[in-house]
Amino acid sequence: MEDLERARAYLAGRAERPQRLRTAQVAQMLGVKLQTVEKWRGQGKGPPFVKLGRKLVLYELPAVEAWLRKHERG
Repeated sequence: MEDLERARAYLAGRAERPQRLRTAQVAQMLGVKLQTVEKWRGQGKGPPFVKLGRKLVLYELPAVEAWLRKHERG
């Protein structure tokens, strides 16, 4: 949970931005449910990620931001 608290502090403007995010942090950043990010990952539609071992999935913040810009409309 420490990583999530750091991400919340960053979003609130109280801390430096983390460079690597977990799935829950990406979901919060994008304003979607955790399951949505997991579904996108399985379908190859979401932000790029790195899987370490069997369970740990990390997202590089610059890659998530670039993915978000790429999908902006309007």
